[in-house]
Amino acid sequence: MTQPHISECMTKAPYTISNTATLLEARKRMQNAEIRHLPVVYGERLVGVISDRDLDVALALDESQQHALVSSLMVEEVYVAEPTEKLAHVLRVMVNRKLGSAVVAEKDNVLGVFTTTDALHMLAKLLEE
Repeated sequence: MTQPHISECMTKAPYTISNTATLLEARKRMQNAEIRHLPVVYGERLVGVISDRDLDVALALDESQQHALVSSLMVEEVYVAEPTEKLAHVLRVMVNRKLGSAVVAEKDNVLGVFTTTDALHMLAKLLEE
């Protein structure tokens, strides 16, 4: 079996959100798009990622936080994978770092997001073959 590149397994053309958007805006964007991870950008440059779990916890603790900026909650240390990286390598990094997602980007240009859900879809496809 030829090992796929991460660009073949990711969710393409992901939604992004500005670092100056509010947490409420991020939550609405995630709910409307039915996604759990949202890359955060400053202009066109990737600066972080925010997850629905982080949003849920922050807003459950203090609902007035909904007007706080995304930059206040985003994770700045994002695992960024090049689109040509092999799936196994990306999975190994995600497992070792206990990550729920990897942003696939080329020179800060976000191309997609690879999540544990994408990994499970790929596993199911491989098992069906």
